Amino acid sequence: MELLGHAGGAGSYHAWVGFDKKQRRGVVVLTTANDVSSEAIGWTLLQRLPLKRENANEFAKEIVGLGFMFDIDQAHTLRITKVYPRSSAGQAGLSSGLIIQKINAVPTAGKSIAECFNLLRANSSPKVRLELVNPERKETNTVELTRGKFLTSG
Repeated sequence: MELLGHAGGAGSYHAWVGFDKKQRRGVVVLTTANDVSSEAIGWTLLQRLPLKRENANEFAKEIVGLGFMFDIDQAHTLRITKVYPRSSAGQAGLSSGLIIQKINAVPTAGKSIAECFNLLRANSSPKVRLELVNPERKETNTVELTRGKFLTSG
């Protein structure tokens, strides 16, 4: 898909138009309801994703990846900040707050976000091995995640 879209509105009038250039398809959403997002509904329909009540205000997206977000905290520790439930990370039981100690056997200590991101993509394999520390339980686990498509919203 190659998607383009634009939203606009005034008062209680809301509009969204989107196109898939590769598949030569278009979607137009018009509404006077202030409790739904014409943009969220439009993107959902354009991506041929199921239209559900939760899509009325949140974008539904099909993403390719491992299914987690991370950041470096004030103690310079790489931590998972968000896990998408329907992803490889979600299915493996990962959760926010876990410390990523190693990516593919390479320690993350002292590395920047960009360096850690590069480690996740380094070997061009769909599989990534993470060594994780649960600071609450003081446990270390190793998990292997597989990059793939998953559906999420928000």
